[in-house]
Amino acid sequence: MTTTPLRVLLIEDNQRHSTVMTDELRRRLGATVTTVTNGEDALSELAQNTYEVVVMDFSLPGMDGLSVLRTMSERRFDVPVVLVTGMGDEQTAVRALKAGAYDYVVKGQGLDFARQLPAAVEDALKAFQVDRQRQDRMRQLTQERERLAQLSIRDDLTELFNRRHLARVLPAEFERAHRYQYPLSAMMTDIDGLKAINSKHGHRCGSVVIRHVAGIIWRGVRISDVCFRYGGDEFLLLLPSTPAKGALILGRRLCRLVAEAALDFEGDTLSLSISIGIATFHRESYGSHDDLVRVSDQALFEAKAAGGNTVVAAKSPSPATE
Repeated sequence: MTTTPLRVLLIEDNQRHSTVMTDELRRRLGATVTTVTNGEDALSELAQNTYEVVVMDFSLPGMDGLSVLRTMSERRFDVPVVLVTGMGDEQTAVRALKAGAYDYVVKGQGLDFARQLPAAVEDALKAFQVDRQRQDRMRQLTQERERLAQLSIRDDLTELFNRRHLARVLPAEFERAHRYQYPLSAMMTDIDGLKAINSKHGHRCGSVVIRHVAGIIWRGVRISDVCFRYGGDEFLLLLPSTPAKGALILGRRLCRLVAEAALDFEGDTLSLSISIGIATFHRESYGSHDDLVRVSDQALFEAKAAGGNTVVAAKSPSPATE
């Protein structure tokens, strides 16, 4: 079984030092070494080819080592760097470690420093791998936290927001509408005849119907509208900056979309419809967010009593007009 040679980019403008370091990396690590003499060429090389480690002299013509490290970070070149610095420049090496280098080797009077280079490269690669594993784990933990956060506010069946999230969002939206005096419409929605569907086709079919209608509603509203599964086959939509007329137009559109989207279930084609009740806050028309929801529910009751597949907008209790 063959292994791919370690790919090393060596940045060194001293030809003698470059030759000795290349020989050590090839002999001790079996590395394939590409050499450049300045930071600009190194950055160009990194942009075009993949390397597993960079060995860089600090004192370079043009850009020094710290400038190269900063630019690598800005361009997201994710590769470990081993810095080679002159005797007495240990403080510079520390600054380089803080800037992102993984290890450093100090040049002495002769060429013995090159013998330390392979071990420094191996240590840098190990530390780099540990960092990548730690970062991967942190990303996984962050994604898991985000997933759990979504689960806490989403309904399992429909993936709409749940009542728990409604309890947080509704008071805030109502207060915002009250403060800035813009209309806020609440739209209570119910699936017509779901009890009969459950009786004829079973509760699994009922769940499929609820999920199907929820998807139509979610796709049919604006990005600023917020959809909740209120309970059972009832959905509550909050429509910020939407007067009663606009909510009525949207409600009729949703009724049409549901009626047009027949559902196939185990060989049967189900024709569906929804009823909608609307209440709109505008200019102190409701004293609380609970009143707004209660009146939208009453309007829904009227829509159901009228035979379903219809929208009823409650008259505002305020003399103000929309």
